[in-house]
Amino acid sequence: NGGMKHIARAFVACVMLFLFQPTASADNSAQQPTTAKKFTFDDILTMLDSSEKQYSYLGTKFVIDYTPTRRSTTLVKVTYGAPGWEKKEVSPLQSGESQIILDDGKFLWHYIPSKASVIKKKQQFSLGKISRRIYSQSTLIEQNYEILIEQQNQAEPSALVAQVPSVMGDVMVSFLPKMRDRPSWKIWIESAHGLIVRTEVYDANGELAVLSAFSELTFQLQLSEKSFVVTVPKGTKMETAEEKHFQTLEEARQQVRFPISVPQYMPAGFVFSSIISSPTARGEKVQLAYID
Repeated sequence: NGGMKHIARAFVACVMLFLFQPTASADNSAQQPTTAKKFTFDDILTMLDSSEKQYSYLGTKFVIDYTPTRRSTTLVKVTYGAPGWEKKEVSPLQSGESQIILDDGKFLWHYIPSKASVIKKKQQFSLGKISRRIYSQSTLIEQNYEILIEQQNQAEPSALVAQVPSVMGDVMVSFLPKMRDRPSWKIWIESAHGLIVRTEVYDANGELAVLSAFSELTFQLQLSEKSFVVTVPKGTKMETAEEKHFQTLEEARQQVRFPISVPQYMPAGFVFSSIISSPTARGEKVQLAYID
């Protein structure tokens, strides 16, 4: 029913039941459905295509960084409204500064309360969002990764992190690197809306490095414009970031005031992605991005 809300919530109790549930008998296994559709990678790309999606949602997401030098947990409250408005209220649970990030489709607005400032950035296509990366770089990903797709009751979290409660999608996609020195990653997709609800990134040794997952998620037909209002106190500074984004080296070299050096060696499978130029206290800074 398109007029009803679809609500997905995860409870610790449910996870604990999963952990201690006895092994299913042969008779029970025989009753498992066997007619589920077998998804291909093209089906996954279609799911992640956001060009015609009109859904809205409210969600709470946690991001856990397990890297020894950067251990942290961040809580993110997400308000998303078609056709692409998004507000994120970011709250680090350890060190770090809380902030609100508003995406209006044209600009990103970063409000940092502790600094009493709002920074405006021009919206740029970014491969940092994993769904965009998969959709736009599918050929490169297929070249560098083995792709495994599982669905329905098979799409369970790994035993290592099963104790972390989260919304689970009905389709799981694993990306296993063909090169031994690369990280691997898994995503869980809520296929009805094509939303990635959980991501696990593993380092080259197979250790869990980053976990990002929704603990609560509520889909809605529409959200009011008030949902995306960010109120700041008087005296808050308004700044505009002076970043410049380039898609080619030639374009960047025409704009940057010093020679741009490129790596003399790049591991197999990596390709140039983009260049960002930005001012700093020490002068202009240039960052080159390569992806696999």
